[in-house]
Amino acid sequence: MIEEIATVVAVHPNGVEVSCFSKSACGQCRQNSTCGTGLVSKALPGRDHRFVIATGLTLQPGQQVRIGIPEHSLITGALLVYLLPLVFMLAGGLLAGLAGA
Repeated sequence: MIEEIATVVAVHPNGVEVSCFSKSACGQCRQNSTCGTGLVSKALPGRDHRFVIATGLTLQPGQQVRIGIPEHSLITGALLVYLLPLVFMLAGGLLAGLAGA
């Protein structure tokens, strides 16, 4: 389970709106000043991510909650976003090559 701490921003009838602050992937090692990723993370500010979560819990704005997503869901989503278009592009190229021959 991949977990993150979020802050409740607003309460809606169907759930709560939470906000998570995007942290840099870098900043933990001693090579931060010479690493390209570390330099980019210093130049770009972090962002707030807001979304609504359906829940039956009674929460108040300002409360912190722990939200999580199973690793399986994350991997499945990444495969759909990155691998599926690549497969369709290769299949389309193969079909175009066969049709042109």
